[in-house]
Amino acid sequence: MWLKIGVKLLRYLAIIAFVFYCLWNGYWLIWQRHLAPSILSYYTGLPNPGSGGTRSLKAAFAGEYMEAFLYNPFTVPFILLIAYSFCKIVANWRANKTIELPKYLGWIWIIIIALAWITKFIIGPKYW
Repeated sequence: MWLKIGVKLLRYLAIIAFVFYCLWNGYWLIWQRHLAPSILSYYTGLPNPGSGGTRSLKAAFAGEYMEAFLYNPFTVPFILLIAYSFCKIVANWRANKTIELPKYLGWIWIIIIALAWITKFIIGPKYW
């Protein structure tokens, strides 16, 4: 019984977090007229593991590969992981299975995010 309550609560919290995230980004795009800062960075000053991804891609396309790496060394792994996760979700949906990621993929996400966050601290605040 407690497990069912926990799962339901987690789902509602995820929905609330997603709505807040959408409102946060909408506010910055509409009223501030630029991309939203990371919520984590904005409120705590700590780096977000994914921050710098856009700057990293922009630098890479400009041929500044070292700069791209310093902005976010995990940009390419994040993109590949997002694409693979999306494909797994679509495959489950098309097969009329439960739309969820396999456990191994969840662990890969946790490991990549943790490594990206640690790397942010190693590189330093200049590239946050």
